Amino acid sequence: WGYLAEPEPVLRGRRVTCPRGKGLGGSSAINGMVYVRGHDRDYDTWNAGFGDGGGGWGAADVLPYFRRMETVCENALMGDDSDILPGRRGTDGPLQVKHGTNMLGTPLYDAFVRAGDEAGYGATYDYNGCRQEGTSKMPMTVFHSGSYKGERASCRAAYLEPAMEAHPSLSVQPNAHVRRILWEDGGDAPTAKGVEFSVGGGSQKAVATANKEVVLCAGSIASPMLLQLSGVGPPKLLSELGVGVVAPLEGVGQNLQDHMEVYQSYEVLKPVSLASHLSLAGKGSLGAHWLVTKEGLGATNHFEVGGFVRSRPGVEAPDIQLHFLPIGMSYDGVTLAPSSTGHSMQAHVGYNKSPSRGYVRPASPLPSDGSPVKPIA
Repeated sequence: WGYLAEPEPVLRGRRVTCPRGKGLGGSSAINGMVYVRGHDRDYDTWNAGFGDGGGGWGAADVLPYFRRMETVCENALMGDDSDILPGRRGTDGPLQVKHGTNMLGTPLYDAFVRAGDEAGYGATYDYNGCRQEGTSKMPMTVFHSGSYKGERASCRAAYLEPAMEAHPSLSVQPNAHVRRILWEDGGDAPTAKGVEFSVGGGSQKAVATANKEVVLCAGSIASPMLLQLSGVGPPKLLSELGVGVVAPLEGVGQNLQDHMEVYQSYEVLKPVSLASHLSLAGKGSLGAHWLVTKEGLGATNHFEVGGFVRSRPGVEAPDIQLHFLPIGMSYDGVTLAPSSTGHSMQAHVGYNKSPSRGYVRPASPLPSDGSPVKPIA
């Protein structure tokens, strides 16, 4: 979904792109495959917000679930064995996570990690281990074994397809677009009883009903928008959309947070970047090698190192995320950075603790013809 945010005044009216995955697996089908659990302090801070006793969201509470969800590669386990608190990584979960093996053979990856250490940020083997801070290898959600080896470990491949094989009664309706949630009148506590959706590009409408519950998992953009189109949200907005109020909740669609990043490209003097493989012949060779072996440069996201650092003294935990790429190019992968040598590298710098807050709401009322509604963010 090629969404665009509303024109942003502080960016001179620019509309920031907001792509969402259109297909099974959602945005896990298009993301950069960088695997980050998050800092322990984030979870402990959320947990403290629940008051005495917490809400089960502390770092120690969620750790078993992270372990249960993942199967890390042998390289990641090497780092786990050397941690102060070993046993933080999982070995039999559905989501495969691997470290890059520098199939490019470039010295740039090691140089980036070493530079971060020499600059005083420190270096660590695995930021998903017991210490996040520093420069390190950057794990990715790519299958490292099995029939999907070398492919993206999306939610579809890691969760949905195994579930469909294990439960023949589970059916998936592709090419369908959910329009709104249907409610069962329950007085003060209405209960979701199903969804209305469209198929055939919106030409046909259908209804799916639930015997027990409806699980809404359409992501940070579509989930609040679907609630609003279904009568859950700020009453003033629902009135503008012509939607009856099911539950008046002012917070639905509010408090949208994102971590924007900038990237800087630098010229590389020696032929050690990815540029040598981006010619038509190079891409063909790369693809052929991947098809035969499911390894090599076609089995990596190329963000094989990165890091987490503090923006200034006094910050309690890292608030800057770094990605390193052994080639300088535009975010859409179309334009290479200018370089007199033809070789370049790139550092992405993202601020993870932005105080900025936005909102999500439908751009229009629900069309009667079944076509999708775009969000305003």
